[in-house]
Parts: sequence; structure tokens; C-alpha cells
Amino acid sequence: MKVSRLLTCLVIGIFMMSLTGQTLYAAAQETEPAADSGSLPEAVQSASDSSLPDSDSGGSQEPENGANVHLRIDNRNIYTGMKKSYAKGYVPGIKDGKAVIVLPLLCDRKLKENKISTAISLGEGEAIPFVQKNYQKDIGLETYKVNDGETEVSCYLVSYSLALRTDRVNGSYPVILNVTAEDEKGNEINQDFTVYVTITDGKKTVSDQSGDAGAGDASGEQPQFVPKLLVQSYDFSKQDIQTGDTVSADITIKNTSKTESVKNLSVTVTPGEGIALESATDSVYIESVEKGETVKVSFDFSILVSAAQGQHTVAVAMDYADSKGNTYTSEGTVKLLVSQQVKMQFDPVSIPESIEVGETVVAQTQVMNLGRGKIYNVRAEVQGEGLTPKGTMYIGDIEAGLAAEGSVEISAVGLSGNSMYGTTEGVITFYYEDEGGNEAKEEMEFSTSIVSPLMAKKEEQPEDHAGQWWVIMAVLAFVLLAIGAFVGIRYWRRKVDDENVPDGNLKDED
Repeated sequence: MKVSRLLTCLVIGIFMMSLTGQTLYAAAQETEPAADSGSLPEAVQSASDSSLPDSDSGGSQEPENGANVHLRIDNRNIYTGMKKSYAKGYVPGIKDGKAVIVLPLLCDRKLKENKISTAISLGEGEAIPFVQKNYQKDIGLETYKVNDGETEVSCYLVSYSLALRTDRVNGSYPVILNVTAEDEKGNEINQDFTVYVTITDGKKTVSDQSGDAGAGDASGEQPQFVPKLLVQSYDFSKQDIQTGDTVSADITIKNTSKTESVKNLSVTVTPGEGIALESATDSVYIESVEKGETVKVSFDFSILVSAAQGQHTVAVAMDYADSKGNTYTSEGTVKLLVSQQVKMQFDPVSIPESIEVGETVVAQTQVMNLGRGKIYNVRAEVQGEGLTPKGTMYIGDIEAGLAAEGSVEISAVGLSGNSMYGTTEGVITFYYEDEGGNEAKEEMEFSTSIVSPLMAKKEEQPEDHAGQWWVIMAVLAFVLLAIGAFVGIRYWRRKVDDENVPDGNLKDED
């Protein structure tokens, strides 16, 4: 039996092996042509194509939680190497054949290794006044003295010294500074900042030279440099310009020529997006500007409420003529740093009308951001005699159009003086910062009463009314009289009944 079973298993195994071999051979026959043609099987092709990056996606996308990471210019303070702040119209200085650019940057969150990487783009073309070099360096977060040493500010201070060509031409030239960084969460920052360098010690343009040479040949005179007008500087009536403001701009125009005066000067301004002209006209006429002299023109502008926060421009066009009647045109730019107008609404802080000495209550409030920009570090401090808050009421950052709540615990310790009980007046001070880092505050007054715990318990007891007490006593007296009368009448009846009963009946009963 064992031998027969063994033979049976052996036959079955041989049969199964033959079937498996036929299946593998058929599969090999089906896949062999595809291998010969050099193509992949359809399933492999699909997997391979799906693993390739989508060309329309543009590579990796910026993390969503890093969209609010940004750097901003410190436009309020004057650093070493600056004659004016950015809000007052900072212009890079020219010294010893070099243009010195100073760009102080602030960041709204901590960056990785407290470092940013910077690079400069000087543009292209023969008219560029800069010596083409590769400008690139890393900048760390450091503390600097500003405003002639009055205060200190921690910032990323970008400073470049750009070599100028000896054959440079006068004009205003943009320099683009690219800044890249990464915050502690890995969010990438990539921003461009444009700074305009004004050249006033250069030469005239090639077209002006050729026109001058032709005029000199025809008249028999030596060719002369034509006068060149530039926007030398500008000042605003306000330092912190916000949306909804109206500002006056004083623009200083200089005749850079040392030999030629200009006549019939017409200065025309064209505001950019978000800025409206408030002056009666967009042009100012000036009869003449002597050689090397300056002239000042003024215009009024209003910043629209819908204007985006950041830098805005006003184009300045100058049409003029020289002493021979030749006409020329020059252009310049006025730049404004605009911040969003802050609109906050603070609800009254909920504080009880009375607080017992030793009691701790919770003060709450709600703050709404009604402006178009984000508000940072909203907080409140509570001050009042006899009251001790447990810290600061911190509310946090509030996006535009949203509200946030905050609370703080307050303990009553009693008033100072003869009595520790009574009414106390307090002040709640709210602090907050706008997107430009400017801090503001608002105050709100409140009052409450500090009372004794014993007085509070006595007030909680029900009031004892004298009229009610007399009513209760009258009812009790009436009840007692009724009971006495009932007992007396019953006793009298029993006595009368006993007297009326005959003696004989009493004996029979005995």
C-alpha cells in the first residue's frame, strides 16, 4: 500500500510540472516580441510616466504655511551710510567712483541660522554705469545703532559698494537686489528689492553729443555739453504714509550742467496705480534754471484706500530748452512707501460691577481688525488701584476682516488708605503693530467696586420686612386664641352635662 501511494504521488507531481512548464513557455512567447522592439510592457510604461514630474507644475511649490513669510524694508530709521530714511526718499550715495547701497531688512519671523543670501542684478546694455561683476554674499542678523546712535535695531543690513565706469552717463538706474532665505520650518523666501542709483557726475548721452557736434559744425562754434536735468531728491509732508492719506511732495530738480542754463522748463507728474493727483494740474512751468542750480516743485497726492501696501511710484517728466532753443526731455521717479491704514475695534472688557477682596475674576474682550492689512501682537494691560492682573492679556495676530478674543485673571487686593473697600477706576491699554512694524496703542477706562466678603454675604440674605413679621405674629395669636376658646367651650359643655344628669341614674349604672 505504501509503495502504491508513493507511485501515485509521483505521477501527479510529474503531471503538474508539465502543466507549469507549458504556461511559462506561453508567457515567454507573448513577451518576447515586445522585448525585441525595445519597448516596455504597457503596465511598466504607465508606472514610469506617472513618476515623472508634471511640466506644467513648474517644479516644487512653495509650502502653503510659508505664504505669509516676508521681508520688509526698515523705512523709518537712518543707518550708517544713509543721509535719509527710505520714507524720506533715500538715494544711494556716490563716493570715490563707487555707488554705496544700504538696504536694511526686517523679517516677521525667525530665519534658519539667522541668515539671508543676497545677489545683485545690474541689468544689461552699454549705457549701464556699473562695472559688471558678480555681487553675492550672505548677511546675518545683527544689532546696529541707528539715527546717529540714538537707538538700536536688529536687522539684516544689506550693503554693497558698486564700482562705477569712468565713462558713465548721468541718469537714474535701477539695481535689483534678490534676497533668498529659509525659515525654521523650511519655508522658502525669495524677494526682489529695487533701489535706484542716481548718477550726476557723468557724461551726456551719445545722441546728445552727436546733436551738439552737428550744431557746432554748422555755426562754427565748439561743441558743448547740453544741460541735463535730474530729480535730485524729494520730501513728503508725512513720514508714515498710509492708505487714505493726502500728502504733499516737494521735488527738487537740479540742472547738472556747469556751463549752460535751461529755459521753459515744464515738469509733469504721472501717478502710478493706487495714487491719485490732488493738485489742480499735473504740470508746473518754470521760466529758467541757472547752471548748477536747483528748483523745487510741489504736488499733492492722495493714497487710495485700495492701494496695496509697499512701494509706489510717481513718474516725473521734464521738458526744457537750452540757450540756443534746442529742446530736450528728461525723466525721473518719485517713490512712496505706503502702509495699510489700521482700523481696530475693541469691545468693552467684561469686568464685574463688584469684586470681593481676595476674589479672582476673569476679564474678557474681543478685538476686530477692520482694516485691509494684518495686525500683529495684539495685547492688553490692565491697571487699577486695588486690582492685580495675572500677566498680560495676549490676543495674538489678527488677519484682515477677522476677530479674536483674549482674557486675563484679575484679583482684588483692596484699596490703599483708610479703607480697603470702595470704588476703583482703572485703565485697559491695548497695544498692536501693523505690517510695517509700527506700534500703536489705545486706552479704555473702566470702574468697579471692591467690597468686603462679609458685606457680600449679608447682601445675599433675604431682606427681613417688619410688616411680614407682624402679620405672622397676628396669625399665631389668632390660632392660639381659637385653640383656647375651643378648649374652654368644650370644658364648659362637659361641666353642664355632668350637672344635668340625675343621681338615680348614676346609682343604677353603678
